[in-house]
Amino acid sequence: MSEGISKHLFLPKGQGLGLKDGKLDKDAFKKVIPVLAAKVAPEKAGVLLKSPVMKRSLLDVPKIKSVGTEGPGNEERLVLLKYSDQVDLTPEVLEFLKSQSAELVSYPVEFSYDYWTADEIIHAILPEELEAGAPSGFANVGHIGENFVVFPRTRNLAKNPKCRTVVNKLDNIDNQFRVFRMELLAGEPDFVVTQSENGCKFTFDFREVYWNSRLHTEHERLIEKFKREDVVADVFAGVGPFAVPAAKKGCAVLANDLNPSSYKYLTMNVVDNKS
Repeated sequence: MSEGISKHLFLPKGQGLGLKDGKLDKDAFKKVIPVLAAKVAPEKAGVLLKSPVMKRSLLDVPKIKSVGTEGPGNEERLVLLKYSDQVDLTPEVLEFLKSQSAELVSYPVEFSYDYWTADEIIHAILPEELEAGAPSGFANVGHIGENFVVFPRTRNLAKNPKCRTVVNKLDNIDNQFRVFRMELLAGEPDFVVTQSENGCKFTFDFREVYWNSRLHTEHERLIEKFKREDVVADVFAGVGPFAVPAAKKGCAVLANDLNPSSYKYLTMNVVDNKS
């Protein structure tokens, strides 16, 4: 992002922003930044937006519209600029705006909670002593968000509208079925998910089977190597991320798993995917 408004586009880190009695206050993340806007007739807005002279002065912020409206019937257009002070505009820009009969006015650009990324929100919420260890990424498995953040007061954080359940894995794999103990951090206690991968849908109870969404590229890489005439033996099949797509591809597949829950959902997924 270019200079200008960008120097104001940040949330303070490690300040415990947005917490009230352990609950998230989304209004605390609202920022209003005034910028200059060139007020012109509707037919002039496109001229300003396409002009090489204006290119370096136009507002270019993701998710923010570059043109607003004004007047009783929205008959005037406001072409937003990235500066808040007229002294930052070059003489060439000022002369061009004058030639287009543009009037410079102040326009408030609002950045709400929805503008900021989950990573920015988390780093702003966590106190300084925990901010450095905040997670930088999250895994979504169906409607479950995995390892969102291990901090009690932020458990109602919800940036993904598709996420209905948030869990945290409590320990490393230490059993023959390769499953984790989990705690429910937020949302519904619904652990049966449906995950799409490689043209197939897999249903399973996330607490009872091993599933790693980060392996989807490895699954895809190997499945692409299978040929219709191949016989695939998958003795650690899980819920079927290799076996089901291979069968749909036309391979003969022999699949099993020691975990009874994995086997239950494997057989279900075979039927559901008509493989």
